[in-house]
Amino acid sequence: MKFDMIIFDDGLQEKWIDYDIKFACFDSEKWIGNGHLIPSGPLREKLDTIKNYHGIFLKTVNENSNLDYIFNKIRNINPNIEIFETNIEIKNINQFNIDKNHIIFSGIGNPDSFKKLLLKNQFKIIEEITFPDHYNYQDKDISEIISKANSNNAEIITTEKDFKRIPQNFKEKINFLEINIQIKDETKLVQFLKTKINEIN
Repeated sequence: MKFDMIIFDDGLQEKWIDYDIKFACFDSEKWIGNGHLIPSGPLREKLDTIKNYHGIFLKTVNENSNLDYIFNKIRNINPNIEIFETNIEIKNINQFNIDKNHIIFSGIGNPDSFKKLLLKNQFKIIEEITFPDHYNYQDKDISEIISKANSNNAEIITTEKDFKRIPQNFKEKINFLEINIQIKDETKLVQFLKTKINEIN
C-alpha cells in the first residue's frame, strides 16, 4: 500500500520516524506551565527542541491576549519558525440554553481551556468535575454527575472526546460541545504547507 502523505498526531516523540514537517502545539494561557517535563510538568519535550520544528500552532481562547512574550520566546529559540494563531469556536452553541445552570465534566489534558471556552460564551457553570486524561468512565461516575445535576436543576456538558467514552445508556442525558478550530491566517498556512511539500518533492 502506497501513500503520498501520512499525518501523525502526537508523534514527535517517535524518534525513529524521519518527519518532513514538524509542528508543535501550545495553549497561549497555559504556555509551558512550570517548564518541566511530564510528569513534573506539562511538557513532552524540552522547549529547545522547537529549534528543529517548522511551525507552531498557538491556541488562544481570549482573542485579546498579549502574545508578544510567547512569540519572542519561541523566536529566540528558532527565528525561522512559523507561528499560526488559532481560536476555538463552539459550533453547536445554538443547541444550549446559556441561561440555565450547568455542571461540566471532562477528562482531558487541559480541562481549564474547556471551562474558559464556556465562560467566554456566557455559560453559567455551578460546578466543574475533572477526571484524569483519557479517563475510562464507569456507570457510577456518570450516575453521580446526573444526580448532582438533577438536584441543582442543571444541564450537563462535557467535551466531544469525553462524550465518546461514557457508557451508551447515559448519553441521552449528557450534552457535549462541538468545536471548530479557526486559523487566523489560513491562507498563510496553506502557502507554508505547499512550499514545504514542494521542497520535499
